[in-house]
Amino acid sequence: MIVGNNINMLQLLKCKMRIILCDCRTFIGTFAAYDKHMNVVLTDCVEYKKYKAKKQPAVEAKRALGVALFRGENITSIIVDEQPPQSSSRYGRSSSHRR
Repeated sequence: MIVGNNINMLQLLKCKMRIILCDCRTFIGTFAAYDKHMNVVLTDCVEYKKYKAKKQPAVEAKRALGVALFRGENITSIIVDEQPPQSSSRYGRSSSHRR
């Protein structure tokens, strides 16, 4: 998904995101929160890291983390993998549902 410059970060909440850190580790999870320093919180987060031993092909390891907080200055890129589930109201319930 390509995101334009004028999109509000709040519209991306609950999106599936891929975060790449400056040490080349990749994390995939659900975008939950951010702040003015672009620190980011992902839920249901999984880490992917490539290991390369001498004279061996690279091996990718996968590790489930759960909830993870990333410092904004360590983030190289943020990629939106999937759009959030659509809801018709601001609070996550459909407007036809009444109490």
